[in-house]
Amino acid sequence: MFFFFLDEATKIPCLQDVAPTDVRAVGEAVYGPLWHRAMTNRIVALRGDSGPIAPTAVYAWAAGERRIPPYVSAMLGTILEEGEADLHARLQTIRALRKRVTPQEAPEVRPPRNRQSKS
Repeated sequence: MFFFFLDEATKIPCLQDVAPTDVRAVGEAVYGPLWHRAMTNRIVALRGDSGPIAPTAVYAWAAGERRIPPYVSAMLGTILEEGEADLHARLQTIRALRKRVTPQEAPEVRPPRNRQSKS
């Protein structure tokens, strides 16, 4: 389904010169510190009918233990674009909610109770 049957006029986002550090950087930037599974799932979805990828393959790409296949540059480009769009949408939500924040007196905090130890 994906990138192998595109004609010359079709342009797709590609991350150029992908290095193992790029795989990790894209994963962490888009999905956060627990990026491996989410990135693997998204790559599998982008591959469509091409079959699954083991999470260990993505770990190996990021660690430099396995050659990064050429199709991954296009998938990373797509993941970056989707991540940017998601971040933009979340930022818009944060900004809209932030407008409703007003300064007020800090609430009184009750001191902790003295608890007797159970002996």
